[in-house]
Amino acid sequence: MFRRSTVFASRHQPVLGTVLDLRIGARTQRDATRAERSVLAEVDRLEVLLSAFRPTSEFCRWRSGAVTTPGPELAIVLREALEWQVRSGGVFNPAVGLLTERWRSGEASGVVPSPDEMAALASSIAEPRFAIAGERVIHVGDCTSLNFNAFAKGWIVDAVADHAISPGRISSVMVNIGGDLVQRGDVDCRVGIEDPRGRVDNRPHLARVSLRDRAMATSGSARRGFNIGGTWFSHVIDPRTGWPVESVPSVSVLADRAATADVIATVLAVLGVEAGVAFADSFGGANPACFVRPNGALVTSSGWPAAT
Repeated sequence: MFRRSTVFASRHQPVLGTVLDLRIGARTQRDATRAERSVLAEVDRLEVLLSAFRPTSEFCRWRSGAVTTPGPELAIVLREALEWQVRSGGVFNPAVGLLTERWRSGEASGVVPSPDEMAALASSIAEPRFAIAGERVIHVGDCTSLNFNAFAKGWIVDAVADHAISPGRISSVMVNIGGDLVQRGDVDCRVGIEDPRGRVDNRPHLARVSLRDRAMATSGSARRGFNIGGTWFSHVIDPRTGWPVESVPSVSVLADRAATADVIATVLAVLGVEAGVAFADSFGGANPACFVRPNGALVTSSGWPAAT
């Protein structure tokens, strides 16, 4: 049995374009350093496979058609993404990047896209661009705009946390990459629900929860978006309409996996509080959510732990 572990903390950036916070429970500094190097190497390896921003990544080459048969890890990500697109009724859509690109061009030109134009673009991505054919993942449309965004990041967080745990040497690991967080092992991790109002980094947390062998991800309309002609539009876009939604400044989701928490948080940020609570409750409390309303009030779905 593992005894007398010490938690070693470190921070690294840039990692996947953001910050990696790492906490490793280990017998010695040497064991923690070895695990830390293993985590960083595994992140680099998976980024080469799954990045949407590296033209040479396996994902970019697959979506362009240069690679016809994705490797096992990319195939798993593609399958899971397709399952969530179907399960969410298109609220999660890997092709939403096409809509985001149009809003970015609107920001650059200073002209707000018309609702009719965005509705037409949304209609063009309503059907999945790829499909499962037996053991194969095949293109059934133009896949060049596909981007799994934080879903792939959450998937990487899960993979590297599982990779880091080493019986007898590493008793716990916490991996947090840009807000996608997973805790594995015998240590509780207390996580704060940030107040999305304002930009003060030291603003008190609205609540805290304790995680053990769990993951948490947060999404919402606060802080990021498009400024077009002095009007602010959220970066959270409803793939069904092409239009930004701003009803949920922040929503956090707990799950067994960071990828699951991330995709559900993405869906709930689009659905809003009432429909979002219903969607979260459809999992029977297994993936509870905490919404922050514009006035800072908290709304939780079934299964969310008591705030501390």
